[in-house]
Amino acid sequence: MNLQYGAKRSIVRPSHTMYCAVLFAMVYSMDLDYVTKMRYNKDKDLVFVTRPDAFWGESEHVYEMHHLE
Repeated sequence: MNLQYGAKRSIVRPSHTMYCAVLFAMVYSMDLDYVTKMRYNKDKDLVFVTRPDAFWGESEHVYEMHHLE
């Protein structure tokens, strides 16, 4: 094992692994508390709220208006 390969195994690879782990943790813990779409039904007693979820998709939640007043 030469000096360059030893430095690569002892310094570069662990620091790159930690960099990737920290970057993934930051992306995973991003604050996704916002609404992308909000719609009422015809009688305006239900609200359909579309929010982003943790896996870069969107999920729809249904709320009743009398609970929100």
